[in-house]
Amino acid sequence: GMLFSLQDIENGVLRGNRRGVGMLRPPLAKTDPRVAVALGTCEPKVHFALNCGARGCPPVKTFTPDAIQEELAAATASFLEDPANLSVDPGAHRVTLSQIFQWYRADFGGASDLQVVGWVRDHVTSDVTRRAELSDVMASGRLQVKYFKYDWSHNAKD
Repeated sequence: GMLFSLQDIENGVLRGNRRGVGMLRPPLAKTDPRVAVALGTCEPKVHFALNCGARGCPPVKTFTPDAIQEELAAATASFLEDPANLSVDPGAHRVTLSQIFQWYRADFGGASDLQVVGWVRDHVTSDVTRRAELSDVMASGRLQVKYFKYDWSHNAKD
């Protein structure tokens, strides 16, 4: 068998062998045989399935092979419904996001704030008002994106 660290699984396998936060290079070398199991492209919704034990992380969920896409979509929608992860202030043309979107912006479409907010808008599925507010702020030409401070405290019940 092959050995994988949690970093190898997250960034090497699930994110298509991309550098993680604070990493200088991808976790798996091109000649590493473990590259064979890495996803060919990054699935951004994986960020809403992984949990590091901090309050800023998405909640722990279970996933099944037969319904993984639907379950990832539900985990993403649930994460975006939480005002601690997404806030829209239409009057100020401001969107405030979880710092996950800043750290992994390339996974969410990229180079510009508009692209990242567009990805977010496209994955807000249950709140029509919030989705419309995101569209309006994006169309305003005055979009401001801010990020919530990540809560690294443990998420154990007190």
